[in-house]
Amino acid sequence: MEMLQLIPEGAMNENKELSEELSEEELSEEEDAVEEIYAEPFTHNGIQYLKKIDDGTLYNVESEEMVGKWNGESIEECNEEE
Repeated sequence: MEMLQLIPEGAMNENKELSEELSEEELSEEEDAVEEIYAEPFTHNGIQYLKKIDDGTLYNVESEEMVGKWNGESIEECNEEE
């Protein structure tokens, strides 16, 4: 299960430092429960999405389901098989 987490711009380094402070045991327990994905608000053609920071994957704001990937100009729809 993936969980999206909005983070403010510039906060990636701060979050990275915090997660490095967690013990391996705490990280293992957290990973078993949920995989956190860091995303930011993103709007295209008047529609709001959550955009994964590291690769541009777009998610529905309400359902948090993946809807596609931002290629810098448009949204490439995702295949449900992936």
